[in-house]
Amino acid sequence: MVGRQQRYYEMPAAIAGVVVWGAVAASEGAVVGLKYVWILALGVWLGMFCVLMRVRVRGSTFSVRGSTFIFALMWRTVDLGSLASIGWKRTGGAASRGTIFVRDRSGHLVRVPVGRIDNIDVWGRALLDAASASHAEVDPKARHLLEGAGAPTTRRQTS
Repeated sequence: MVGRQQRYYEMPAAIAGVVVWGAVAASEGAVVGLKYVWILALGVWLGMFCVLMRVRVRGSTFSVRGSTFIFALMWRTVDLGSLASIGWKRTGGAASRGTIFVRDRSGHLVRVPVGRIDNIDVWGRALLDAASASHAEVDPKARHLLEGAGAPTTRRQTS
């Protein structure tokens, strides 16, 4: 693992969903709790999305887990030896740095929410080196972000 999520924007909603469901189930009983179990499922799903997002560079592959809400548990992978392009698109609110789209020549696509993932100095350099070696097209904004202007560069230390 090279990078993990450092900005947990969905976590308050995830916690609220679990707490609201718990309050309903405690006050109204198990039968009503089962009627509203979708609130619990949504809260747990949002929490998993936040906690499980990872970036990994292993050998000649670059992988991201949880880059979209629908596929929070799946790894999406591109081949670093055959990169075709690295693009950028403005996504999210004012705090977001946008999303980088990495595509290889096989057509695989990985989306990386730049402002959320730490250690961009490591995985960003790996992407830029691979793009240079495979003569991939790199968007100027994506290059700027991958050079270190995009995300937290070190993990927070816990004592």
